[in-house]
Amino acid sequence: MLFPLAFLSLSLSLAIAFDDNSQFLFNNAAICGEPFADPMWIPVLDMCDISCDPLKEYCVENDELKQMCRKMPDECQRGFSEYLARKWTKSEGRGIKRRYDSRL
Repeated sequence: MLFPLAFLSLSLSLAIAFDDNSQFLFNNAAICGEPFADPMWIPVLDMCDISCDPLKEYCVENDELKQMCRKMPDECQRGFSEYLARKWTKSEGRGIKRRYDSRL
């Protein structure tokens, strides 16, 4: 029973990372590079049909609709990991509030 819960948690975390990945790339071109710098390969963001690691790569596509994963620079990967850690830390306090019955 623990395995499915861990898998669900990992899947949810990766889905959040995918959404944040594209936003981080665009907001941090200084360390990540310009995602549209190569006119032959443009980012496809949330329309990727292949499996890219959202913590290290982003998905690009050419004019023939061929997709590939492009590696983010090391500094960009570190920055993105730190960004996700800060975001996760801020959201931890927003969990389900439980009311405890003092009579128990």
